[in-house]
Amino acid sequence: MRIKPNNGFQKEDIRVNGNRVGLIDANNRITDEYEVSEVFTGEATTPTIFNTSFPAYLRAIVEGVNVSVFMYGSTGSGKEHTMSGKGADTGIVNLISDNLFNVLEEKRY
Repeated sequence: MRIKPNNGFQKEDIRVNGNRVGLIDANNRITDEYEVSEVFTGEATTPTIFNTSFPAYLRAIVEGVNVSVFMYGSTGSGKEHTMSGKGADTGIVNLISDNLFNVLEEKRY
């Protein structure tokens, strides 16, 4: 999970405690809580997220397992930027493509 920092104009809608993420209602109460495998702050770079979370998925793809990357969030939260990147800031899609060929090459030998 990647969390975009609050810009100060929005109410708090999630609360993070370790690897547990709680959804906050209008009365500032946690309505639902989920456990996630990793939590990244808004300062985490896309390559950092990729290198932490994706190597096992690349190996699974090579072994024939179907893998899906799911992005969820409000408008402007950075989903498209994280997936596609912009300019020199590489996105997840490009990192998967580039590294998939490396995994395939390693498997060949």
